[in-house]
Amino acid sequence: GKKTIFSSCFGADNIGEEIMKRLKKEGIDCSNVTIKGDGKTPYSFVQVNKNTGERAIAFFQGSKNLASFNSGTEDSIRKSSILLIDGLLPEENLKAARCARENNIKVMIDANMLFENTKEILNYANYIITSKTFLSEYSGSDNIEYSLKKIQEEINPEILVTTLGKDGSVSLKDGGLLR
Repeated sequence: GKKTIFSSCFGADNIGEEIMKRLKKEGIDCSNVTIKGDGKTPYSFVQVNKNTGERAIAFFQGSKNLASFNSGTEDSIRKSSILLIDGLLPEENLKAARCARENNIKVMIDANMLFENTKEILNYANYIITSKTFLSEYSGSDNIEYSLKKIQEEINPEILVTTLGKDGSVSLKDGGLLR
């Protein structure tokens, strides 16, 4: 695979230590991770029902203002071929997406939650992967085809995919749904 650089900020807690240990074990460059002694590391816990495949995600935001876009983040983005953001830190993600676009770097967003400036972040995305919940919140409709077409018309990403849990995923191709 490609060389991967992880940019973030963790608290000096057990969660942060465990995440760093696992990232490094996978060969991920963590040189742009900042550790803040008084901070609490954000994390997600995913629970999957083995019978139905349904999943539930619990997200702990951690300390407010833990991460910040800085020169190290900017340098890492400039050296990249693609930037993956998750939208969970909207202001920082927006800065990173702008930096990527200014440097002709592709931007992929894994959008699971709708925040105040998510639509602005989406405007910088070449590739958008959404959850079904995000798709409904964004469009105001539970109709998947309508919702995908709305994003396609408004944002026009190169690739737009919505994950459907145990039912796989769906995207638009030639104006129709591709499952």
